[in-house]
Amino acid sequence: LPPIRGTYFFDEFESFRKTSQAPVTLDGSRCPSPCSGLVMAGVGGGVSNIRFQNFPTYGLEILNDSLWIASNEFAGNGSGGVLINGSNNFVADSLARANRFEENGGPGIVVEGGTGNRLLFNTFTHVDSVWLAIDLAGDGVTANDDGDRDTGPNNLQNFPVLDNVLMGGSTTILGRLNSTPDTDFRLQFFAWSDTLTRFLGETTVSTDANGDARIDVVLDSTAQIGQEVYATATDPDGNTSEFSAAFEVVTGVATEEPEEVPATFRLEQNYPNPFNPATTIAYAVPEPGRVRLEVFDTLGRLVAVLVDEIKTTGTYDIVFDASGLPSGTYFYKMTGERYSQTRTLVLLK
Repeated sequence: LPPIRGTYFFDEFESFRKTSQAPVTLDGSRCPSPCSGLVMAGVGGGVSNIRFQNFPTYGLEILNDSLWIASNEFAGNGSGGVLINGSNNFVADSLARANRFEENGGPGIVVEGGTGNRLLFNTFTHVDSVWLAIDLAGDGVTANDDGDRDTGPNNLQNFPVLDNVLMGGSTTILGRLNSTPDTDFRLQFFAWSDTLTRFLGETTVSTDANGDARIDVVLDSTAQIGQEVYATATDPDGNTSEFSAAFEVVTGVATEEPEEVPATFRLEQNYPNPFNPATTIAYAVPEPGRVRLEVFDTLGRLVAVLVDEIKTTGTYDIVFDASGLPSGTYFYKMTGERYSQTRTLVLLK
């Protein structure tokens, strides 16, 4: 192909679609900025077996709905690999048709607008806080919110949280997802070492009425010690999340006994007590739900809110720093959906 001197626009891509298995290379190294390799406008169609490289902005911009992007490579593009401003697009639909993103100057895939964009199976050479694999809204990592009630590109779908990864003849992944209540989610897992993410496998989890789901899956593929494991979540409408935070595999066996699941709500006595100026308060939650932990003075005035959020099943502790309070007796109260308990603490300065 001749040197790229401008952006390509296609309303109907079928006339351009290659039937040969040999890939086409589009090189934008001589394309003046701003310049992307292809800009797809219209509805439907597909892009496959193309290497987009060295464009000042993106290798591919998608204004389409219902476009298939498969078996492509995106390398060395200044702003990132793919920019999406459409809905219901498929950026890879199977492992055999995964796209590869390598050494781009920004995220591999940016969803700037639209919903229902399935971003599955793809591989990336960079995965960190700068070179995001997937960036919803194009503004860096989007924090999860309780119940996944926010909206935006791909509905700002919450990503999973990984708590542990164990390797042996298989890979065991433990974690959790908080998202839309009473919904099934498709989770995909990836391992990254020094050069490339590798697809490990997938599973399905269902959230409860509070929007919480536990992840406990054994995958046939094995992650190696020193590798980092990531996960994505995709809802039934096709909204794929950003990558989760990395969990580094450090051992093939658990380093401690599994934590016992609490049978009841429990608020422990703070330690130390009396204290100055900080003390630790431990508590247990037997089922997912909102927990509030407050501190009051002897006149019943609220002086601190230590916890006010949805908690999953488990045991927790929190440090109460009373540097700004006078000496005296205080009360700390934990309230759950079906539980309330109050204890006394003493601050001596």
